[in-house]
Amino acid sequence: MSAPAVLAQTEALTPGDYSFAAAYALTGHALPENFAGVTTVAAGQSGDDVRDALTARFADAMGVDPADVTPLALRLRRTAVTR
Repeated sequence: MSAPAVLAQTEALTPGDYSFAAAYALTGHALPENFAGVTTVAAGQSGDDVRDALTARFADAMGVDPADVTPLALRLRRTAVTR
């Protein structure tokens, strides 16, 4: 059995709702911080675009400068979300 194809971070994702789990390093913090929730991917957005948007969202939620945040990991999973 072959391994599943890995999506390049620059390829467009399928639009829709995704659950996410991310880990970030913050300048001056010894341990990484975790961040999870749901995000909506728009048409044409790549993995890089989503990572950058979630990093900015995390920095805003933590009240820190985005320059002090380093993304360590990001998992996205398509999800059915009822609103």
